[in-house]
Amino acid sequence: MDFDSVDAACQGGLVLRMLTTLKSLKESTNFYEGDNRLVGSRFSLLEFGQTDQDVIQEVTIQAEKLSERRAFRAAFDILKELRPRLRGEVLPAFKQLSTEEADEMAQQRLQKRLRQREERRGQRAAERVERSARRCKDEGARTAPC
Repeated sequence: MDFDSVDAACQGGLVLRMLTTLKSLKESTNFYEGDNRLVGSRFSLLEFGQTDQDVIQEVTIQAEKLSERRAFRAAFDILKELRPRLRGEVLPAFKQLSTEEADEMAQQRLQKRLRQREERRGQRAAERVERSARRCKDEGARTAPC
């Protein structure tokens, strides 16, 4: 799944579908082994360990909070980091992060995006003030001052 290849109106839906799928992994499911009917969590059927479950659950919670604030791009980026884990790929030891490190990195990325967004808002506000002052000056030369 590629966030940018999805129509802008559907990007939220993409993130919400991803969240729903990941959240459903902790549910139990019925399956048969021969004639025996068994019940097990989907995590165990996919052979995820407790660490995997914890990471997936934590990332899902973070992405859900972001999606509630309609920050779908940030939520998608966080969910995208689960791909290697879901595929069962083992990262080299120097690239493996603990849950805390991954959480901290995700939090830092989010804070950076929010800081950049706030800076852009400030720049736009300053530009509006400047345009307004210019407009007032131009109109003041023709009529009464603002």
